[in-house]
Amino acid sequence: MKHPPASVIIGKAKALAITIDTNEQKPYLYPPEYATVTSHKLKTGDYALTGDHWPIERKSVSDLIGTIISSRLEGQMQRM
Repeated sequence: MKHPPASVIIGKAKALAITIDTNEQKPYLYPPEYATVTSHKLKTGDYALTGDHWPIERKSVSDLIGTIISSRLEGQMQRM
């Protein structure tokens, strides 16, 4: 599926600057017209807006269930 031009979705705004955690095993691939991507170790989350440090945690359903059962979710939420 081809992505529409970024200008259709976000007008003439610049592409987002996104940092992906170096531990992310299968990172999402962003089309270059939507985002410029760098890879660095993040303290919290799998992705962050570069410079703003707004962490984003990406979870599969099985990972989310495991995180809830092991009580790690509360710690992750507090760090965010």
